[in-house]
Amino acid sequence: MAGLNGTSLNGTATTVMPGLYDRMHEEPTDEVEAERARLERDLAAARARAAAARERAAGRDAQTRASLHAELLAARERLVEMEREHERAVAVIRATAQAEVERILTEARHLTDAGGGGTDDSDVVTDAR
Repeated sequence: MAGLNGTSLNGTATTVMPGLYDRMHEEPTDEVEAERARLERDLAAARARAAAARERAAGRDAQTRASLHAELLAARERLVEMEREHERAVAVIRATAQAEVERILTEARHLTDAGGGGTDDSDVVTDAR
């Protein structure tokens, strides 16, 4: 059953253009084969370049991670050393302050033991510990 304009009812053409079927089933020409081979080579080369680029990127990522990790470890070591230096400085300051307190208290006791030396009780420093 034919539809409008020489088409079947489902819309497909009922006739094929003359010679089209023959050209579709011809063996590929050397020119087509050469073009296909060139395109396949280009595609293979592009895939190889993409794989190489991914490998380079992965190498750079690994190198960057290793560098950052080493930098982090070095920073941690510096921080630990700074904390140690701080603790040593605080210990020296505390020892110096304690020695000064002891010196002042000893001097005050000597003044008190020596008879006051004209001082009243407001001048004497007492140990508040």
